[in-house]
Amino acid sequence: MNRKTIAAAFPYTVPVLMGYLSIGIVFGWMMSAAGYVPLWSALMSMTIYAGSGQYLGVSLLSTAAPLADVALLTLIINFRHLVYGLSMLEKFRGMGARKWYMMFSLTDETYALLAGVEAPEGVEPRDFYFAIALLDQLYWIAGSVIGAVAGALITINTQGIDFAMTALFLVIAVEQWQSASRHLPVFLGAGGHSGMSAGPGGGEWPVSHSRPGHFSGGAVAAAPLFGPRGGTGMSIAQTAAAIAVMAVVTFLTRALPFFLFDRGGKPPKVVLYLGKYLPAGVIAMLIVYCLKGVRFTSTDQWLPALLACAAVVGLHLWKRNNMLSIMGGTIFYMVLVQVIF
Repeated sequence: MNRKTIAAAFPYTVPVLMGYLSIGIVFGWMMSAAGYVPLWSALMSMTIYAGSGQYLGVSLLSTAAPLADVALLTLIINFRHLVYGLSMLEKFRGMGARKWYMMFSLTDETYALLAGVEAPEGVEPRDFYFAIALLDQLYWIAGSVIGAVAGALITINTQGIDFAMTALFLVIAVEQWQSASRHLPVFLGAGGHSGMSAGPGGGEWPVSHSRPGHFSGGAVAAAPLFGPRGGTGMSIAQTAAAIAVMAVVTFLTRALPFFLFDRGGKPPKVVLYLGKYLPAGVIAMLIVYCLKGVRFTSTDQWLPALLACAAVVGLHLWKRNNMLSIMGGTIFYMVLVQVIF
């Protein structure tokens, strides 16, 4: 992988950079508030690499949850990753040892990017996909460490910037809608996730748009920035074991389609069918997932998200420019939640 490949991949990952720095900082701050030094935040982001899964992981570590509970809850919150590999079987074929990393790196955002982009002319596709995946994880690790350090030292306000993730999914959804001959998967994906979100405890899971707002520093100001200790809920050995379980379960949810169907031959027709039509449903599911923290108890809880989503869709239908649509919608949302509402 050369500089040309990285330079070609970087512009596509800028929206993820914005979002990952934001929600990564939130995760790192949560870990610091729970009593964990930055080393643990970095370790989780390197080995687990799952935004919502790591948010949940903070609670699991803080309450010293049994490993069986850690495994089950990690599986539930990452269950949607099982379908990602179905549409990547052909795309990852021939990548050699790098395919293990590509399976590991199939987060919501990286999957969304890989599902909607093709390598520019003159750039080797497999190198291009690998560069996107690697850059995305580096952004996430950086955000986690920054948040873990800053959470104990300073007060910052990034309220609303994580809307970049929703904006990214909306842009991809618009493009998929216009290019698809069938739209039923979109409604099934959105409806299916809505049903799951409405289930027992669904509204209590960590979501990206819970308006974290201002982060208070000093929660663990006396702790060293890097050190061997764990947090307040578990010993070092228990923390390491829980992180290992979360990492293994998360990887298995992403790798299972490859283990079952990527044997060198052509996958069954039903698998190819799912790989063709599931992405649109998955993107719709991700949009609902991002917005499920929106509440309808008062106008200021739902109107900013509605207006910002409409702005993203309108901008993209107007100019067909990913950066303009995502950045414009995100800035608009930040103004709404920080200034107007």
